[in-house]
Amino acid sequence: MPANFSVEFDALFRHFRYQDTIYFIGLEGQTTATGNAWEFPLLAKYKLRTKFLRPYIAGGVAWDHLQGLSATNTTVDSAGSPFITTTTTQTSSPSELENRTSPGVVIGGGVDIHALFLHISPEVRYTRWTLPHFELYDLLNSNKNQVEFLLGVSF
Repeated sequence: MPANFSVEFDALFRHFRYQDTIYFIGLEGQTTATGNAWEFPLLAKYKLRTKFLRPYIAGGVAWDHLQGLSATNTTVDSAGSPFITTTTTQTSSPSELENRTSPGVVIGGGVDIHALFLHISPEVRYTRWTLPHFELYDLLNSNKNQVEFLLGVSF
């Protein structure tokens, strides 16, 4: 592209796990969940041209999609009975899940280092997601701010 501009599309994968525990009088509930998050940013980049180091800034949009969710809910009830009752359930759609997909806005910056045939590109990237993935009891939401350090290597 002209004037030191370029376009970049990435596919980023991360595995996640979370756990929450709720205590009431005589009742305890625990959820443990795992899943995968795929992030697809589309960025416009502007690079300053120098001989070895090429600093750049980037901005664009991203989409984040959760897949492979698996949650185990365990409830222990010891109230009102001389016996303790334990109930365990499995689900692929936990009750705290609000949105499997969220769009976002991305800005970042880094430097492209040329060493013979190798390009090494450390980058700091900030993403602001528009929708939370999880909401717990109308009180807590998953964080919509994401800061990452990325390292790109290309030939």
